[in-house]
Amino acid sequence: MPSITSRDYAGPNDLRAMQALVQATWTRNSHLHIGDLVWQRYPREPQPNWPTRLWFADDGIVAWSWVWTDADAAADEDEFYFLVRPDHGGLCDEVIDWAEATNPSPRLASPAHEADALLVGALTRRGYRPRDHGPFGIHTFRTLSDIPEPVLPAGFKAVSMVEIGDVERKVAGHRASWSRFAVYQKSDPPLVSGMTVRRYRDMMRTWPYRPELDFGIEGPDGRIVASCTAWLDEANRVGLFEPVGVDPEFRRMGLSRAMCLATLHALKAAGATLATVKPRGDDDYPVPRHAYASMGFVADGRHHIYQRG
Repeated sequence: MPSITSRDYAGPNDLRAMQALVQATWTRNSHLHIGDLVWQRYPREPQPNWPTRLWFADDGIVAWSWVWTDADAAADEDEFYFLVRPDHGGLCDEVIDWAEATNPSPRLASPAHEADALLVGALTRRGYRPRDHGPFGIHTFRTLSDIPEPVLPAGFKAVSMVEIGDVERKVAGHRASWSRFAVYQKSDPPLVSGMTVRRYRDMMRTWPYRPELDFGIEGPDGRIVASCTAWLDEANRVGLFEPVGVDPEFRRMGLSRAMCLATLHALKAAGATLATVKPRGDDDYPVPRHAYASMGFVADGRHHIYQRG
């Protein structure tokens, strides 16, 4: 048996190692894409209550777990993400033990794709059960053939960060799209996006960010009124949309569709053969999943939030 060691997260090189494990184990039944790990960490300030631990064998990383509580989220969102390489499935209990010791909340929960037998089996064995309330994501996919050309109203154009150049303008567009987006928020007044120019610059320096896959819609007055970032996993040739948003002032104009189609063309040009996006699947917010379906995205499973029983 190979020797297994573990240690706490020590910086950006460890994020890259976590992504390497995501990439090496990715299938259509995976909950996470390499881009998820970047996007989950940069829109909000890293907190001391985000402990992360990595497990290594002689041939590299074999497991990791990240425990987090979003101080701005609902009270039932004490969660942890974890991933274990299938040939080291016996580590699942140790990884979950660490997460539970790190956050002993009786409502601790973890997301997993319903068809991920390893993670679901480990969580179920430990007494976790699918949550029967709240939002959940469906996993949708589209092959990158026969992509329609984007069509925009006069005066609007789809532009990538190669053309935008100005980080402050892109962040302003993102914040306009999400700061007034109260669907996930349970405060009054609604909370604002945590993204800042500094965090966005940090994100742009993080693999696998590519400026040619970071899009926006530029309005007639030069403002970025919609924003979409795509992340390419070159090894699996799959691109993830995360996030996508439109300033409420400019919704119902077809901007999101045009921006996503432009991004699909860019992903195809970069070598992707498949795109994925995970809109909400619950009935409280159906618009995005219907919009993606109209662009050719097809649902293929969902994830559940597995909560301690």
